[in-house]
Amino acid sequence: MKLGIYAIVLLVLATAAMASSDFKTECTNKGFDFSIAKYEKSGSSWNEVERNSLFSSYQFTVSGSLKDADWTADPSVAGVLVKGGTEYHPDVSGGTSGTAYCVNYTNPGGQYNCHAISHITFCGDYPPPPPCTGCNCPGANCNPVPEFSPITLFVAVAIAGLGLAYFRKH
Repeated sequence: MKLGIYAIVLLVLATAAMASSDFKTECTNKGFDFSIAKYEKSGSSWNEVERNSLFSSYQFTVSGSLKDADWTADPSVAGVLVKGGTEYHPDVSGGTSGTAYCVNYTNPGGQYNCHAISHITFCGDYPPPPPCTGCNCPGANCNPVPEFSPITLFVAVAIAGLGLAYFRKH
């Protein structure tokens, strides 16, 4: 009996751990750099259920049904993942607003159906690095100004000093 209870507790903990890690990798698995926030419908409203704390400045609104939900984001997001059943909606474009639609599928009988939206995840990308300029860029063809070593500088000053002493005598 105790073994059965331990097995159930372990299964629940493993499922919770998998669900938590899914949010962290959901966007990266679809080609984005990071996940920002995840929303699920509860009763008549959409609620944020997970958030990447590094991106707490993002503001979202989600409203609508499990068939179509309008969303806004501030600032703009790189993509929006809409999951229904075991599938994702193919349109993952981002921006500052849009509509998430249920996920279409055809059942074995050839009948068109639509999975209700299980959750909506907002994704982001890091900005591209600025273009490389100057001689430190890969493939740059620069002719850098030569720098003198301390020994060369010492020899040059010594020769100049000897020259100055020679001219003062003559």
